[in-house]
Amino acid sequence: MLLFVCMSTASAAALVSVKWLARRLIWPEIIAYWSFVSSFEQLSFIIVSFNMKAVHFNTARLGFWTLRQSGVLLIPILIVWFLALAADRAVGRAIKVLAAAAVLALMLLLDYLYCLTGLLTFVNWTFYDSALLFAGLIGISGCFMALYRVIMRRGGIRG
Repeated sequence: MLLFVCMSTASAAALVSVKWLARRLIWPEIIAYWSFVSSFEQLSFIIVSFNMKAVHFNTARLGFWTLRQSGVLLIPILIVWFLALAADRAVGRAIKVLAAAAVLALMLLLDYLYCLTGLLTFVNWTFYDSALLFAGLIGISGCFMALYRVIMRRGGIRG
């Protein structure tokens, strides 16, 4: 229950930060990036947990909603924050790399907390696998951002 309350508070804080994002990205970008990351994260969770049976999750209702809250709100907002920072040309390359590492570390910390509280049980899965999955998610999201910005420029929209 405590973890659910903490996740709800973090999700509310994440939603409040959308105002900060709106100063750095235009609304269609925020919606597209958020939707892409959320969809990709949900698909990867389904593949890993149901198809590969590498991760078992707690089937209690509160546990399920805590896990899905992170997949729909927390992980996407972390990556969209990173994408907003990566799109800023005034930010140096070293800071962008540090931000990507920080986002990866936060996502791994979420995984660790879920394992610690019993919401997730790794069967044929390790934290290295999670790190690879999350790093891939960050990388694919960056590629999606680059492609989306090319399409916007062709349409005459400057992001």
